[in-house]
Amino acid sequence: MNIGKFFNISPFFQESVIVVLMKILLLGLLASTLSMAATKAEKANKCLADSGLTNLKALSRVSMPYADKQKALFTICDEMDDPAENESAEFAQIDPLWDQAISVVGAVFSGFYKEGIAALAETLEGSPAQRRYKAHLEMIKRIKDPHERVIRVFNLARASQGSYGPIINLIRNPGQVLDAAAAGEAGGICREFAVLLAFSLRWVARPYGVQAPTFGGLGDHAFNATVVYSARHAWVRVSMAKMQNGRQVGIEQFDLDTTWHDVYAPLNPRRTGERRSSVGQKYKLCMRASSCFDNAIYSRD
Repeated sequence: MNIGKFFNISPFFQESVIVVLMKILLLGLLASTLSMAATKAEKANKCLADSGLTNLKALSRVSMPYADKQKALFTICDEMDDPAENESAEFAQIDPLWDQAISVVGAVFSGFYKEGIAALAETLEGSPAQRRYKAHLEMIKRIKDPHERVIRVFNLARASQGSYGPIINLIRNPGQVLDAAAAGEAGGICREFAVLLAFSLRWVARPYGVQAPTFGGLGDHAFNATVVYSARHAWVRVSMAKMQNGRQVGIEQFDLDTTWHDVYAPLNPRRTGERRSSVGQKYKLCMRASSCFDNAIYSRD
């Protein structure tokens, strides 16, 4: 039976109705797909937030593609199980005086100049590359959520630091790293990369419009960033306030490394003297969270 003839509906109107119905159906399917994706993302992030690990909680707070979060999870868990990292942790515990001496030497000869004189003198206004970088930092500083600011600065610094390579100039500051990278030259080694990242994080440590707490402390929206030196490497430690009922009750920390990692991965703090048994327990929690994350993403529910 021709419904169009029966109701005296023109062919053009019939086609229009069919097109509208198809669009409605497609929109419905799209909405359903987006809803399922959002549900999966919520479940996956809950796996990280409920892990009991500060760095995985930090990872749960940021917006990243699934593939990048999986890569970050692998990196975080793998480092906890890395024998080299284990030795470093035990070394820091067994001989803290030597470890402290290394840190002091690094801070005096690299940190004092690079982070103090060079970073404070650097206004990021001397070249087009520096001005572009500063403009990005200023935009990031408008973001209220501290975790989103941290990941965006990590991605910015990682993309702007250039290739790894020893440099003759031992006093290269953040602006010089950016200029070298923009010119296609090596930006430096781990020390330069760590100083650039820490300098950039401190630039956005507190967002626009948010004042420091009256009685001290970081507050909900701020963080600190420092360079950590060991005998063979340098990276950055981020400290955020642990809040309870609107009050700061402690500090939560994780490490970032733009030399070894191209994807944002908040790492368990390195070289703190933490016992191997403690790191091993964290590794088990990390692997459990990773399995939970994968099940949430790839489940058919």
